Amino acid sequence: MMLQKLPIMCAVFSDFSINWTRSTTKMAKRYNLQRIKTLSTYSAQEIADLIGVHVRTVHVWYTKGLPKIDERRPFLVRGCELKEFLQKMAADRKKPCRPDEMYCVSCRAPRKPANRVVETQAINKKKVLIIGKCDICGTKMNRFASARNISQIVKLFEKHKEHKVNLSVSKNSIVNTDKQGDLFQ
Repeated sequence: MMLQKLPIMCAVFSDFSINWTRSTTKMAKRYNLQRIKTLSTYSAQEIADLIGVHVRTVHVWYTKGLPKIDERRPFLVRGCELKEFLQKMAADRKKPCRPDEMYCVSCRAPRKPANRVVETQAINKKKVLIIGKCDICGTKMNRFASARNISQIVKLFEKHKEHKVNLSVSKNSIVNTDKQGDLFQ
């Protein structure tokens, strides 16, 4: 028998009925560090409320190295040490890509595009989007580059296709428009 992961259901009570809704909120991986006061001390519940995580997450952070002031309960953490810990966690999550790689979301790692084939698309005058497929899983990968460095980056790949999109210039009107005003009368 295979177990399936079911969505979390929450009951919302109103005056006369109970409404069941799905919990779709995800916790953020990037925390607003400006809300943390460096000279203050925080308990686990205060950290959870301040950052928007569950109290158990803060207790897991204690085991991962979040420094406590002492071993007496409630555990207190200095604001400056909390900021440093969260900044270190964010830096450890980053996986920098080499110039010939893109980040694959499915593999969660930097990968080279399949057959070293990429497509470029101009976003604006300064930014270019480089599109490729993951060599391992085939997922579409994107990477942004500076327009002035694009010639150096494209040389790293074997095949290159330039994709030009210009939606602002169009001689013909869109088919489903009502130019005469007689369609909806």
